[in-house]
Amino acid sequence: APAPVDRTATAATEQEQKAILRGQVDGLDEDWRPRATQRRRGPSAADRLRDDPMTSREAKALQRALANSRTLQRMPGPREGVGEAPRFYPTEEEFANPLAYLRQLRPAAEHYGICCVVPPAVRREREKATHGDAEARRTASAAARAYAGDLDAAREAVEDAAASLPADMRFSPRKMPLHRLQEGRPFEQSESITVEAYLAQALAFERDHAGWTEDPRGGASREATFWRTVSSSEPPCCVLYGADLDSAAHAPRAFEGGASWDLTALPSGAGSTLLPDVCARISGVTTPWLYVGMQFGCFAWHVEDLWLYSVNVLRRGAPKTWYGVPAHAADAFERTARKLVPALFDRSPDLLYQLVTMVAPAELAAQGVPVYTCAQHEGDLVLTFPRAYHSGLSHGFNVAEAVNLAPADWLPRGFEAMAAARRVARAPVFSLERLAWELAKRCVAAEPGAEFALRTARELAEPFSRMVNREIALRQAGRAAGITARLDSTHTDAERVAHGLRVGHAVPDALEAGEICLPCIACAHLCYFGLVRCRTCPQQGIACLEHEHTVLCRCAPSHKVVETRHSAYSLKWMVAQLKGLEARALATFL
Repeated sequence: APAPVDRTATAATEQEQKAILRGQVDGLDEDWRPRATQRRRGPSAADRLRDDPMTSREAKALQRALANSRTLQRMPGPREGVGEAPRFYPTEEEFANPLAYLRQLRPAAEHYGICCVVPPAVRREREKATHGDAEARRTASAAARAYAGDLDAAREAVEDAAASLPADMRFSPRKMPLHRLQEGRPFEQSESITVEAYLAQALAFERDHAGWTEDPRGGASREATFWRTVSSSEPPCCVLYGADLDSAAHAPRAFEGGASWDLTALPSGAGSTLLPDVCARISGVTTPWLYVGMQFGCFAWHVEDLWLYSVNVLRRGAPKTWYGVPAHAADAFERTARKLVPALFDRSPDLLYQLVTMVAPAELAAQGVPVYTCAQHEGDLVLTFPRAYHSGLSHGFNVAEAVNLAPADWLPRGFEAMAAARRVARAPVFSLERLAWELAKRCVAAEPGAEFALRTARELAEPFSRMVNREIALRQAGRAAGITARLDSTHTDAERVAHGLRVGHAVPDALEAGEICLPCIACAHLCYFGLVRCRTCPQQGIACLEHEHTVLCRCAPSHKVVETRHSAYSLKWMVAQLKGLEARALATFL
């Protein structure tokens, strides 16, 4: 007689075959094994998931958690592959002349993009707190004692930082969601707040997140926690950062590290090319900006306007960590940033001008971009060099100040920056064409052998010559196209502004500094030497000579006019004068 059929085993085998066909065999457990004597248990995990599927929100949360887990597992340490930027300790004599000292340290420091300078007075205080006897340590400043590791002094330094600001000062800090800093979103402004209220929020944040800064791989690191949050987008966290506050309006104060480095006077001081009559008062460029920060308050990757130098002073409070990418790697930085967040650049080609995006320095270093870092403590200066990308974060409540510098060696970089801004239609903060013309006039009119004239002419002659040759060629092309040329130097600056306002054209902020140059409607370039306008359609605004006249309107070339401030003869004469001064400078400074 045939053997009896084990129907339990047969049923299990059929179920297993069906599971294989559905591609779910991995979800089967031992309960499906064909054992006639084994009682069946409840449904397996696979069955429960199939019968009770997750909502779309739960699925997205699970996917995000898994992605974050993978991100954290492969995430390098915050400084992996990141080098140390140099730290300089000038003598009193060296520190007394800022631009001369900048020329001195530039060959050693520019390769790093950023560097830290410790003023002589600050260094002496720290030596007292670190190496002095008990009495010396007791009388050292709170900042110096905090630098030496005194936690009580660190709290005292924070209180001093708040006390350094006017009691009635109010400002509207930015809301900075750390978990969204890789989304390229503009920051929202919070409501106006007092310094006392801001300090209270800053200290409460530190208390609430005291255990949050412990790195799970060992070692407590605010820096590691910051970048872990930025890179993984978890957990949600928002801080406030008071940025770009007018120092003169909020908290006027001389720099205590030395009168020669007073940021209010430094931009237009001896040896600077930022002429007062061209760049009289441009907030954040020629007049300092104030920054009030808290733990994890940060500034995103950026270069300075027109690739100027910058000087940054930490007035009071907790340290900052800075990161820098030198100018020779700026192109590599931009390519890597586009590679890491391509969608953001598709949406905003000028993203790196907006100061809203953070990319971890270790990620950049892993892609071959040289990145350097330095710590800035109270009283330290951090200098950034032309076209050096930089970013950073605060480790607690602090007050800082920053301004731009433009020694003569900046000029070639400035012309490159002007061209880069045109490519993304970014209006510069002032007209480099006008500044170059005014500098050329001063060089030619200076006493023979004047150091400022020779140093400026040496840096200005070549880029000025290229600019003039291009200007003349574009004027000739306009005439060949049938556009009328008109020398418009008889028009006053006031008349130009009035014309711009009559046609409803937005007058740039730079006009506040006396710079009467209207922006091109196509590339936002501030036109000084020449521009094109339509006599039939004045409401269309103006265009620079780099564009076809049709960028304004479809009117025939005969309706257009090229307006110029200086004749071709005047421009060529100025080039010849600068070339002569350049030759003299090369003979003098070699």
